[in-house]
Amino acid sequence: MVKVYLGLGSNLGNKSANLKKAISYLEKYVKVTKISAFYKTEPVGYKNQDWFLNCVIEAETEIKPLYLLELLKSIEKKLKTYNFLQGNERYKYELGGKDIAVYTITVDTSKY
Repeated sequence: MVKVYLGLGSNLGNKSANLKKAISYLEKYVKVTKISAFYKTEPVGYKNQDWFLNCVIEAETEIKPLYLLELLKSIEKKLKTYNFLQGNERYKYELGGKDIAVYTITVDTSKY
């Protein structure tokens, strides 16, 4: 099992419920071991949107990084993400956006 840290964020509707729903989806595929407190954060770039509610989860998984990214994208689609353009910049309204914050791999060097 590999330990991963996933950043989650929502800035639409019931933000807390959206994060809990995203975590619930993730628990079907990874073993969630810790969930941070939820933090309210100001949007960056396009300021004319609601503040975000964010958290980080620690989880263990055997899913490879690129497959985990695809899984996160599929969950994002289920929770619906709204992309829009403001000038030349692209922004998102997120119901449950997810990012891979850290993907750690521990190697047992005693075998070498």
